[in-house]
Amino acid sequence: MRERTSHKRCQTLFVILCAVLFSCCTDKKSAGTGPKPSPPLNSVPIQVSGSDLVKAYEDNLVSADFNYGDKLLSVTAPLIDIRRTGDGFEVHLDASPSVDQSMSTRWVTCVFSNDRSQELMLLKKGELITVKGTCDPRQSGSSIFLHSCFMK
Repeated sequence: MRERTSHKRCQTLFVILCAVLFSCCTDKKSAGTGPKPSPPLNSVPIQVSGSDLVKAYEDNLVSADFNYGDKLLSVTAPLIDIRRTGDGFEVHLDASPSVDQSMSTRWVTCVFSNDRSQELMLLKKGELITVKGTCDPRQSGSSIFLHSCFMK
């Protein structure tokens, strides 16, 4: 009887261990990458210029977050540059109201995944482009971030 109880305990522990290992191993994609971006709260993009978006955040962060945070935006502004990141690309749009784009101090950072590289191949600095993406309400310095971006 004692041998049977011991065997059942071992079986139970083995099943629990397997379940724990399975749950740890199946979520490798999100391990260490931080919180996943939330899906947008709207399906029709809100049209806004880069300079108007930055100005809204400068004027009143709470109001701007309410109007734009975690929402799908369609932002139009001149292209400053494109940079490769570890897992995709960052496209920087000029959000300065100034005519002289070489003096840009404010920008919108649009984060594209690697599979969107075809959309970025033909872009040129200074070109007026429109990018769609979800506005990240956690801002950094003089940049507004859009994630999950696309051009079409």
